[in-house]
Amino acid sequence: MQYSRREEPFRYTFAEPLLGEFQVIRANGMDVESRYGLLKIMDLSFHGAKIRTGLNFRTKRNKVELMLHFRIVSQLFTIPGHIVYQIPDGAEFIYGLHLNTDHATRELLTQELKAYARLIG
Repeated sequence: MQYSRREEPFRYTFAEPLLGEFQVIRANGMDVESRYGLLKIMDLSFHGAKIRTGLNFRTKRNKVELMLHFRIVSQLFTIPGHIVYQIPDGAEFIYGLHLNTDHATRELLTQELKAYARLIG
């Protein structure tokens, strides 16, 4: 496993980004129900993620909350979070997210990331 230190003691950085989807669930305090968009998860912790997508959320003007949908090995995760920062990267954007997870989700994340690390060797 590759770990990096940010504000949490545990963060897993994927050698190859993990594919998933997102939905916008709230924009500027208003509930919305968007179509699914594609994302790549670059790293993941219990309370945060760094993702890459082609969609520009214009976070300087907008407060955006997302629902992430992804599978690490066998468990499907559906985790809400909000965008903390946005960085342009060529034709795509990198976003830092704060995720809202509970204890059970954190336990499942730990199990799935351990299984993933065993699979990739």
